[in-house]
Amino acid sequence: MTGDDSDAAAEEKQQEFDVDGLSSMDELNELSRDIGGPEFGIGSTDDLAVVSVSSLDEAKDRLWDFVEDVAEDDVDKMCMGQLAGLMEELGGSDLEDGINLKEARDRVWDRATAVFEEP
Repeated sequence: MTGDDSDAAAEEKQQEFDVDGLSSMDELNELSRDIGGPEFGIGSTDDLAVVSVSSLDEAKDRLWDFVEDVAEDDVDKMCMGQLAGLMEELGGSDLEDGINLKEARDRVWDRATAVFEEP
């Protein structure tokens, strides 16, 4: 896989990033592995590589925390859900269904620029 191919695969995975839609720990762990995140397990474990959580909901919250820590404030690294949240925080309109990740990033960037340039 070339650098361009891996970038495209990562962008596609970010676009599909829907933690709330996950219904099992297996799905959550697959997604987490795909984005370089930790593995989660319910209950206590002796495996130091596994993050112990009490429920699927807690694992979803912890995965979001990981994504937010990794993406920080870099619009170019944000997934669609993060972009929608940032657009809301900036007082912009909702991102339309069906737009791609690049368009969403451009719209959020344009809105942020407009907000911070306002007198």
